[in-house]
Amino acid sequence: MRLLQRYFTPFAVLLVLSAVIFARPQPGPIYGSIGVLAVSLLGNELLARYAYRWIGWTRFLQRLHIWMHFFWSLPLFYLLGPIWGPMWLLFLFTPAAAALSSTRRMTWIAATASAGTLLGFYASRGLSGTVFWGQALVHAAFILFFSLFVRALAEMTMKLRDSF
Repeated sequence: MRLLQRYFTPFAVLLVLSAVIFARPQPGPIYGSIGVLAVSLLGNELLARYAYRWIGWTRFLQRLHIWMHFFWSLPLFYLLGPIWGPMWLLFLFTPAAAALSSTRRMTWIAATASAGTLLGFYASRGLSGTVFWGQALVHAAFILFFSLFVRALAEMTMKLRDSF
């Protein structure tokens, strides 16, 4: 979990702040997205800190951490996605967390949920035209392939570590 905190949290902050600074949304989405970001930073820090202290709860806290990434991506993408294109990258966090700390099945579930939700957001916003849907499908496919790639790297690292 700390690995995810080290690299993905600063990237999430960069995504939100760049959307706020460069896209200049209305005050509502600014305050809402910064509020969600602050709560997610605090929640991630607390979960990462206490996940391994309570051994009996570790598995539950790891899964909770995975799905908290998903639920925090939803309002951030809803608020800033229409005005800042790179916000779809938030949907990579959930499958990456699953790939690093869970099973292959959970990785697949998280990747499918993230990609499907992204496509659902696009459909609800009235995305039309083959070019735009082609891009949306490539985004969804990238989420799937990226999560499986991260999972394969994690498995390879574990095999390499166990071989010594």
